[in-house]
Amino acid sequence: MSKDIESTLPFLTSKEIDDGYDEISKELLVSKDKILEILTALLSGRHVLLAGPIGTGKTRLAMDIPPIFWKKYGGYDAIDHTATSDWSTLDVIGGILPKVVDKHPTYQIQDGCVVSTVKKNSEISTAHSKYSDIPYAGTWLVIDEFNRAEIDKAFGQLFTALRTQNLKIPTITSHNYEDLKILKDYRIIGTLNTADKHFLFNLSDALKSRFAYIEVDIPTREQFKTEIYFAMRNALKDLDLDSPFDKVVLDDVNKKIIEDKSDADFYRRVMQAYYILDTVRIFKKLGPAVLKLIYQNLIVGTIISQDSKKSLDNSLTSNLIPQLEHESSQSLEIIRVLHTTDSLNLFIKKAYDVQSDRESYLNSFEKLFGYLEISNKDLLLLDFKNGNLAQDDQKWDDVKEKYLTKIEDFELSLTEWPIALTELIKSKVF
Repeated sequence: MSKDIESTLPFLTSKEIDDGYDEISKELLVSKDKILEILTALLSGRHVLLAGPIGTGKTRLAMDIPPIFWKKYGGYDAIDHTATSDWSTLDVIGGILPKVVDKHPTYQIQDGCVVSTVKKNSEISTAHSKYSDIPYAGTWLVIDEFNRAEIDKAFGQLFTALRTQNLKIPTITSHNYEDLKILKDYRIIGTLNTADKHFLFNLSDALKSRFAYIEVDIPTREQFKTEIYFAMRNALKDLDLDSPFDKVVLDDVNKKIIEDKSDADFYRRVMQAYYILDTVRIFKKLGPAVLKLIYQNLIVGTIISQDSKKSLDNSLTSNLIPQLEHESSQSLEIIRVLHTTDSLNLFIKKAYDVQSDRESYLNSFEKLFGYLEISNKDLLLLDFKNGNLAQDDQKWDDVKEKYLTKIEDFELSLTEWPIALTELIKSKVF
């Protein structure tokens, strides 16, 4: 049975938005302002692209928003597809494919992901989500890794269809096309893995005119306790251990780990993991999902070996090194210095002494000084660039003091992690 062809996306009341946000915030660390930005775009008739660093929960948001916020009406089923570099119109809209039936060649129509979800959205559903006992109000499409596809090649016909609210579907019998109306309550939510705020300018005008581009960033440092809570809770949830893991106790009301009820050594490793990830974020933004993976390895390693320090060492190496493979040797050297007993000031002096190489360090040092919250960073960078850095210059004392304060969080006794960083740096030289 078909839905009313004039079906529109129901508007949301303040209470429905508040209730939906309460549901979302049980699972994800995301601001209400960000949710309002997404809902505003959807209710305004726009499709949405959620862009941001790896592990920020973009796909989870895209899948959860449709069934949760419209649950009064049954919610919308979200069907996800992951784009690839070889996607074409066939994958998105569909086309005619050959097949063999009883040894005789024939043809069949294959629907692309847009056509299949538009058709489902046009039908009255009998299924429902866990958030509502009412059948789904319709079906939406989630396209993960949107930017893996060649945008114009894969989505060119889609942009036209979204403008006309009508899809042209190939047919076998008439060698022509049928019209498929896109109902007004149908939406596409795409995700992009990118930390580059300028990526928007590389998107086609057709895409930008039909999709609202919304950035989902990593949590702020002020939110570190809440981020650690979500990462640890989701790590334990995904592991689904046979017996309770008693080395960490969670406060689900205040969304934090209860330090004095948790194992002291394990808690120290939990915090150390966050602080080390925070230094990696100086140069590459990585979301809470990466911290969750680190915690999963830490938990399992600790259960198996009863050695949380070694487990953390291995977890950092296996989860962070692959994420750093494309970073510059200058950035990697700074991360390594922050996690060893090497002097940061001596490292800066060494980089300064190689006059021909100073320029290559400027961008990395600028990010480092921002991380250390150096008040006169612009002046220091200028002195470094212009060769005005004196060995005993007191202007650099702030860098030394802030650095010594930061490394207190790290406990510089890991072995595999700094070795892996060193090996990665060496690979950049050759």
